[in-house]
Amino acid sequence: MIKTLLISALFSSPLLAETMVEAVTPAVPVMEHKAQNAIFGLKVEGPCVIKGLKLDLTGTTSLDDIEALEIYSQDKETPDYRKMKLYHKLTDLNQLSVKKDLTFGEGTHYLWVSIDIKKSTDISNKFAAKITELQLADETIQVNASSRMQRVGVNVRDTGDDNAKGYRIPGIVTSNKGTLLSIYDTRFDHARDLQGHMDIGLSRSTDGGQTWGPMKSIIDMGTYGGLPEKFNGVSDACILVDKNTGHIFVAGCWMHGLNDNQGNWIKDLDPKSNHHKHQWNGTGSMPGLSPKGTCQFLMVKSEDDGVTWSKPVNLTEALKKSEWHLFAPAPGRGITMSDGTLVMPTQGRDENSKTFSNFIYSKDGGKSWKVSNFAKSDTTECQIAELSDGSLMLNMRDNRNYYSKDIPESGRAVHVTKDLGKTWTEHPTSRKTLPEPVCCAGLLKHTFKTKRDGLPQSILIFSNPPNKTKKGGRNKITIKVSLDDGMTWPEEYHLLLDTYKGAYSCLTSVDDDHIGILYEGSRSRICFQKIAIKDLLTKEK
Repeated sequence: MIKTLLISALFSSPLLAETMVEAVTPAVPVMEHKAQNAIFGLKVEGPCVIKGLKLDLTGTTSLDDIEALEIYSQDKETPDYRKMKLYHKLTDLNQLSVKKDLTFGEGTHYLWVSIDIKKSTDISNKFAAKITELQLADETIQVNASSRMQRVGVNVRDTGDDNAKGYRIPGIVTSNKGTLLSIYDTRFDHARDLQGHMDIGLSRSTDGGQTWGPMKSIIDMGTYGGLPEKFNGVSDACILVDKNTGHIFVAGCWMHGLNDNQGNWIKDLDPKSNHHKHQWNGTGSMPGLSPKGTCQFLMVKSEDDGVTWSKPVNLTEALKKSEWHLFAPAPGRGITMSDGTLVMPTQGRDENSKTFSNFIYSKDGGKSWKVSNFAKSDTTECQIAELSDGSLMLNMRDNRNYYSKDIPESGRAVHVTKDLGKTWTEHPTSRKTLPEPVCCAGLLKHTFKTKRDGLPQSILIFSNPPNKTKKGGRNKITIKVSLDDGMTWPEEYHLLLDTYKGAYSCLTSVDDDHIGILYEGSRSRICFQKIAIKDLLTKEK
């Protein structure tokens, strides 16, 4: 939550009858590829004349990584980087006092401290900067607000890269060799969902997320069937590392052509149109198995740490029941169970077009897959983790939250199975403990290689925008930790990463001491951050 401090002062000047100052400390990823990162603000009620101010960088772990500090003014509460007015820029961090007049008229105004960091900045570093003193015409105000520790954000993909209009739906895993593999929709013609020209893209990092390689399209159906690429889109991918062999699997949902409002397959209503038909709505995907009418379940495989990939294999006939409207991977990541079973979360629409969540699993290294029973209807976009007793927990987006009004239960649905999805039991926390505004979330079981004092051998880590209703929005993305297999998620173990946004996310274990999160953020379409486990388990954030 945004912490605020209210300070009031009376002045003898008729223009300064009363000046109110309020500190605003959002959580913001400090991006190395962006020159503006507003990390601390002062809300000022005018009229007043600011003669100068003082800054404090206490808490910053590496002053050498700061290229400049900028002070901006604007009249809008949320930083608008296009309309901010530069008040002062500091490049000499030995001199943190500013002597310069700034006149504010009537109304509410904002001063923002923005930080510009070097591209070589270690992503484990943290930055803090705040205004500690405001010098007015007739008075000096001491601002005793704490400064939030801001973490580095790495741009994996942003608008304009690869000539794409947008990127969405992140997934991330760590290979057996320690390589981080991120996947996402590369949306070339527009940023919306299927149908459209989009591939499943992948980027690799061999240095723990510090740097990322270029995008590689690993599922691209091109002009299949003689149709243009905008009618062969692939989306909503899930990635899985086989810990036994090191092989990596990625599954995606392919849409060939589209259906009209009566469910009849057509190539296009008009060759010049940008007709849009979503697979989750109405006739967007229909019963059957043919690409002409129903979305297809594709899978690719890499045997060389994600460098090269096989051609897509179509698993639709092997996995989907003909009467279902849709069967698709659930975006994010799959797991290898302790007994070697591969498990990938999935989702779909049944014979009545009702949505469901379940998973597929393989006992033979991905040569064949079986489909579990549904965990719960009216759910989608699930993630899975193996609990300490060997059971599987499925954590699901619950679409009831679309139309829930003033009900106590408005969160992630959670069910558990002990028999690979033949039967399911509702978890005590289901829809009560992890609020959501209807969104995709991240779930990770982090197992320590070495015993940690006071901690279990493994912990559960969860990420999502924790707003209770859809109206609350997909923002304030937060990481939470459970030390008891998901029975409780203590508030002292919540870490806010991005106040202004934070939609879909996915988690991975980078090493024994760090986890990584890939998410749709306010400062980058696909943002990566590396978080120390000790920071997650520290009450002071």
